[in-house]
Amino acid sequence: MIQSLLTRRFDLTADEFVRLMAGGRGTEQADGAIAWPHFRHQRHHGHGAARVELIGMLWDVAYADGTLHPDEDLLIRRIAGLISVGDRDRVIARKQAQSRREGEERSSGA
Repeated sequence: MIQSLLTRRFDLTADEFVRLMAGGRGTEQADGAIAWPHFRHQRHHGHGAARVELIGMLWDVAYADGTLHPDEDLLIRRIAGLISVGDRDRVIARKQAQSRREGEERSSGA
């Protein structure tokens, strides 16, 4: 799910995605602990639509297995707060992710 979301969002080929995940600056940053203060400091960067899109992508990942665990919900709520995505936008993004998941299940016959 994560590969699908990122390759679609950033128009990457599968090979480009694998290369990005295999090394480089992203991996170096990912190897460290999550720096919540740094993340909070960056929250006003980027347009609101991009922040809401990120929350939507997180909902897609959370619903990838067909269920939402309470810890997933809590984590997305916290991230939304850190990047200044309001409750209304977070809930709309969640409902859209649920609809996408239901559409995928119907089309696959699951």
